[in-house]
Amino acid sequence: MYLKFNKPNLRFLKKVKKSNISDEKLELIEKVEDFLGPRNWIEKWKIRENRKTENDRELEKRLNDAIDWNDNWKKCGELIKSGVSFDFVDFGGYGTFYWLLYGTFYDNNSEAKEIFKQIGKNRKWEEMERTWTICMIQKEHTFAARIITWVS
Repeated sequence: MYLKFNKPNLRFLKKVKKSNISDEKLELIEKVEDFLGPRNWIEKWKIRENRKTENDRELEKRLNDAIDWNDNWKKCGELIKSGVSFDFVDFGGYGTFYWLLYGTFYDNNSEAKEIFKQIGKNRKWEEMERTWTICMIQKEHTFAARIITWVS
């Protein structure tokens, strides 16, 4: 299946050219928007990405590593409470939120469950929709199916 892409939002692209959003992240955001159609959370994601510093991106990577590689749930909780976003996406398309879902539902980890419980309902659904969509775009259908089974 090939994705059909709409014309890019040129006004947004002009703003982005002045920022430090990577070409890969910008392409991913465009693919997500083309796949789902317009969403309020996608616009917020674009704005967040446009405003990020290198330090913000490093903190997002640390959050991902705390969940994905280290199972350091204490550090994860601290980073989330300090306002670090789930915007990091690794080379396979799996984002930080995917690994939080994995720890919560697959590993049945009590610390992951506690962190998940503290995230607001709207944010959870936006993050789950984004995570599922990225998996679908990356043709990681098994991972997308896991998300559906975990949250249904």
